[in-house]
Amino acid sequence: MSQRPVPLALKLLRGNPGKRKLPQHEPTPDVLASDTAVPEALLDDPVAAKEWTRLVAILADTRVMTEADRAGLLALCQQWSLYLQSSASVRKSPLQKHPKTGLFSVSPMVGLSQKALNACHRLWIEFGLTPVSRTKVTAAPKDANADAFAEFETLNRSTRGA
Repeated sequence: MSQRPVPLALKLLRGNPGKRKLPQHEPTPDVLASDTAVPEALLDDPVAAKEWTRLVAILADTRVMTEADRAGLLALCQQWSLYLQSSASVRKSPLQKHPKTGLFSVSPMVGLSQKALNACHRLWIEFGLTPVSRTKVTAAPKDANADAFAEFETLNRSTRGA
């Protein structure tokens, strides 16, 4: 499995030790506002809509979520709702009786619940919502117009002249 590409901002912070050519125009979508409305796709699912509202507040506060991440967050909210619904079904009846043979088997909702939780876990990592993944995610600067690296450039210039 190959390594994931490193964002330009992180390459600049690390100093580009490999001296590889850096991308000149990496896209930088706008940070999403904390009052972003629940998408229409989630309006008929109150559990997913509630999770959207909760996560948008967290991700907007940490300046991690951008307009480009809306679809990923929407998928995360839908998977979380599916997980809660399927795990509730499993708690009610973890086994089901086969009508012809009379034998019991594990409910198919068990597999659905596990798949939904696995999808949530992968998306939590992408958004930095687990303790370990939080260390790997960089947030946008508080001032969207400010240059995040201005202090490093001035520091670098001052040490060169000394």
